[in-house]
Amino acid sequence: MAKKRDSMAHKNQIIPILAFYLLITALSAWRVWHAVSQFFPGWALPWYAADCCVLSFSLPLGYLLPKTRIAKGLEIIGNYWYSLQFMLIFAALFEWLVDVVVVCLRRLPLQKQMSVFSLVIFVVAAAGFLYGAVHTRKIKIREYDCPVAKPLPTGETLRIVHLSDIHLGSINDLHMVQKIVSEVNTLSADYICITGDMFTETTHEVFEMNAISAEFRKLKSKYGVYACLGNHDAGEDLPEMKRFFQESGITLLEDESVVQEGVFLLGRTDMTPGGDTGHNRPSVQPV
Repeated sequence: MAKKRDSMAHKNQIIPILAFYLLITALSAWRVWHAVSQFFPGWALPWYAADCCVLSFSLPLGYLLPKTRIAKGLEIIGNYWYSLQFMLIFAALFEWLVDVVVVCLRRLPLQKQMSVFSLVIFVVAAAGFLYGAVHTRKIKIREYDCPVAKPLPTGETLRIVHLSDIHLGSINDLHMVQKIVSEVNTLSADYICITGDMFTETTHEVFEMNAISAEFRKLKSKYGVYACLGNHDAGEDLPEMKRFFQESGITLLEDESVVQEGVFLLGRTDMTPGGDTGHNRPSVQPV
């Protein structure tokens, strides 16, 4: 019964989410057209509108289709397009506000200057998106020294490799996981800790679930691989998410702890799983 209620709630969320997605796409497309058409008057509006519609519907279409290479390709295109829209929507709101204040309210004869300003704003936003799209798949390792007052039974140092917000899906796919596992296995970890958001609400957009699970089993550490859930690791697919951790050889800690070689490791449930702000988790008692 609980799973059925979760499924109905998920279906009820699809329409407002899709409406919001189409709204920001339409608004950003309108403002970009307003800026670009003044410099490229020959750019046909019907073709521009058709391109925007095709790109906008690639994500929901890829999500609804069976899991094939075509569906994955549509989701990849749609996810990048969706990310671009978020960059453009903030640029569009700022550009539109300046346009209203300067040209309409102040009635300043700066239409030509505003056209240049609008174009620059959107070019900067698009450049920011491209920078993020390229660098999001690059793995960077940062090292932190954390002095501990108490002596370690395991020796002078303890190396913990921390992973977070992997967000498995059409973009962060098997190839990305292979890169992560390869990099981590060069670090000679004592512990590997994955601290939430392995998924993004559902497992539906993960196309190589079994292969990714097998890849995570290749992680090497002295005392094991541990994880806790993030706010995105929730919803009706939560049982499948938990099975994934088990099949991947990852010990999931939900308000649980383990002690190995004198080291106390505690995994907490998220404060707001799936956006549930009323979620109450047990308090941590001093030890």
